[in-house]
Amino acid sequence: ATKDGYSKVRTGVTPDSDGWNDFAIGLKYAFIVDHANDFILSGGFRWEWDNGNAFALQGNEHEFSPFVSVAKSWDKFNFIGALTYRIPTNSNQGTQSIVWNLHLDYELFPDFYPLVEVHGIHWLTDGARLPLSVEYLDVGNIGSSRVSGRDFFSAGFGFRWNVCKNTSVGATWEFPLEASSQNVQSSRATLNVVIGL
Repeated sequence: ATKDGYSKVRTGVTPDSDGWNDFAIGLKYAFIVDHANDFILSGGFRWEWDNGNAFALQGNEHEFSPFVSVAKSWDKFNFIGALTYRIPTNSNQGTQSIVWNLHLDYELFPDFYPLVEVHGIHWLTDGARLPLSVEYLDVGNIGSSRVSGRDFFSAGFGFRWNVCKNTSVGATWEFPLEASSQNVQSSRATLNVVIGL
C-alpha cells in the first residue's frame, strides 16, 4: 500500500474527529538503472480508493496519479526527486493538482542519514463540492471550489537510520512555508519503518 493509516483531524473550525484514511496501491518501474553513475529513473502510477471515513475528510473520490521519480548519489549525498499528477475520477468531486517532492540526505555516520526535504503542490482545477479556498494537501482531496492556481510549499527535517540489514527507521518534522491561515496544516511529524524482504 502507498497510502493507508488512521488520522486525527483537528481543524479548529469543525469538531475534532478521526477515522481511517483512503487506501491506495501502485506500481513502479525503473526505466534506467545506472550503477556506474548511481542514477535511477523510475515511473509508475497510484490508484486511491474512496474507502476512508468522512470524519477524517476521506472517502470523497477515487484518484489516479501517474508519477516520475529520479534518484542520484554523490559520495555520501543522496538526492531523490518526484513529480506526480493527481487526477480525480470525478472532476466535480475532486481537484486536479501537480505535486513535487525533493529530498536530500547525507551519511553523517555509518547507516545514519540526516535529511532535508522540500514539497510543493500546485492546483490546476477547482472542484465543486465545498466552497473553500484550501485543499487537504497530500492527505486527501475534498473538492474545494476556490483553489485553482494556488500553490502550497513546505519543508521538513529528519533522519533515516538503517537499524540492520533489512530494516530502517525514519522520522521527519514538516512545516509550511507560508502563513498557517492560508492552509490546513500547521506542522506534522512522520515516523516510518521499512522492512525489506
